[in-house]
Amino acid sequence: MSPRSRAITVTLLTLPTPTVMPKSTKKRFYAVANGLPPCPAIYESWAQCEEKVIRFPGAKYQGFQTRAEAEAYIGANYIHKAPNPTAKKPYDRPASGISQEPAKKVTGKWFGNYKTYEKCIRRWRGVKTLIIDEVSMIDGRLFDKLEEIARIIRGNEQPFGGIQLVLSGDFFQLPPVPDRNPVTNQQMPTIFAFDAQSFDLCMGPPVNLTRVFRQKDERFVELLNNMRYGRIEPEDEEIFRSLEREVRYDDGIQPTELLSRRDEVDRANNRRLNALPGATRTYTAVQSSGINSQGFPITPEQMEKLLEKLVAPKQISLKVGAQVMLIKNLVQGQLVNGSVGQVISFRTAEDAGNEHINIARAENDKNDRRPVLPRSLEKHLFPVVRFINGSELLMIPEDFTVENANGQMEAQRIQIPLILAWSLSVHKSQGQTIERVKVDLKSTFEKGQAYVAISRATSLEGLQVLNFHSSKVMVHSHVVKWYSACQDMAMRQQADDDEWEIGRESYYD
Repeated sequence: MSPRSRAITVTLLTLPTPTVMPKSTKKRFYAVANGLPPCPAIYESWAQCEEKVIRFPGAKYQGFQTRAEAEAYIGANYIHKAPNPTAKKPYDRPASGISQEPAKKVTGKWFGNYKTYEKCIRRWRGVKTLIIDEVSMIDGRLFDKLEEIARIIRGNEQPFGGIQLVLSGDFFQLPPVPDRNPVTNQQMPTIFAFDAQSFDLCMGPPVNLTRVFRQKDERFVELLNNMRYGRIEPEDEEIFRSLEREVRYDDGIQPTELLSRRDEVDRANNRRLNALPGATRTYTAVQSSGINSQGFPITPEQMEKLLEKLVAPKQISLKVGAQVMLIKNLVQGQLVNGSVGQVISFRTAEDAGNEHINIARAENDKNDRRPVLPRSLEKHLFPVVRFINGSELLMIPEDFTVENANGQMEAQRIQIPLILAWSLSVHKSQGQTIERVKVDLKSTFEKGQAYVAISRATSLEGLQVLNFHSSKVMVHSHVVKWYSACQDMAMRQQADDDEWEIGRESYYD
């Protein structure tokens, strides 16, 4: 068999193996941060602890000599836990978690099972300020539902139950993807958050932030502002057409190509991977199901549905030379979700240590110690990635978790925190900064899509644009109308403030 066609499949784990407490050290307290309910909890015998964790996938627990140490462990692993990457709501449920149920039905279920949902209710009642980022992707129906839930749970008829809201985002970017009608299965019409019935009651006039951090070139910033409003001047189009030239880099890491459709992305990445020589290593994720908010086990079908929204793939194939993107923030250096690099070798953790290659450590891992792999994975080969900034790291599996309303694990995927990055969908790129970008607008179909794609770049020098035409730059007229109304409101407010200031000065003069 030729080297080009050899394929090696790596299954990360067959089943999560519970950690057995060492018998050599007698522990007096056992802290369970994640396990069968009630959780979190502290137990005074290993038998009690084992009962809560032995059959719970993804259980987190540890033995200590003192209760104070156990309580500190619970605090570090529960209170300060990293937010769920798929969550859009203050109780850490995936965005689809309540979308099909009326607010009164949701809250009725919570109050009817108070003991089960007590933590969820306490979160809603205890929050003072709720920050929602990328608000342009929040459907107006969902906004109204959350607003009503907040009022009911908090027993407060003020908008959003008296919670201070801080919303950030740009409605000129990609619109929300609406749910399907549960009866007809037809996709419902798009409703922006600012169209929600409760939006104006909850929010005052918007604050327009004008300082741009991603791009430093003033001409590039001006071009992007024109795109944002759908105004493309002839000289703008001339500049964008001049960007069709190929940009080459000496380190072998190529620009990430942003495409409009996911099937195009998959085809492009697979084509580039298959063109590389050498063996293919395929990493199959370990998936495990936990419990729902009521303490019932999650079925395999429910687990698959929960995990399908994760960025981490169920399976990823890699070769030396594969271009990849990091999908978790790392402790090391300036490496964040969106950093691009290239696979330069495959090594075991022991090899990496002998060769002084650091092991990647996720930002939510606050321990200063070196990451430790389960014994079953010690001999596995994992990819070593060289990133654009020159850092070289051994990429080991990380957990990607979906949690229930009580902060417990519903579903978990353990996978190497990488995706192929020769190509990426525009939708997946929103919110990311990519230094080297190639944008093909041939299949652009959505309003705001061209603007989002091109604005991922940090400079014109690192940007290549194919198939640019002014007709590809589409803007939602409803967003333009809303934003113009906001600007008019701000101008009237400024005029009133100026008039008041002039009157005040005249009075004192």
